[in-house]
Amino acid sequence: MKLVTKIFFISLWIVVFTFIMTYVWFRAPVLWFPSPPEVVWQYLEELFNVLECSGSGRCIGKGDLELMVGFVYGFLAALLITCISWLVWLTIRSSGR
Repeated sequence: MKLVTKIFFISLWIVVFTFIMTYVWFRAPVLWFPSPPEVVWQYLEELFNVLECSGSGRCIGKGDLELMVGFVYGFLAALLITCISWLVWLTIRSSGR
């Protein structure tokens, strides 16, 4: 039961942190993360077939693409912080013995 609780809280931490970082990146992208180069944006627009949405029909707009990139940035940041924290915790725990 203890392992399930740990996995639950780590998963919850990653999801919540991802949403918070996505919100921050989406509101002020210059403050936190470097924006991908224009070539990357063009590649993603071609890959996901980004269209200029006129309000009708299903299409992926540029705002949706920015949101996806924000989620990826937030998820990677959450994983990086979680892994570094875990490694520091293991180092401190093993050095005390």
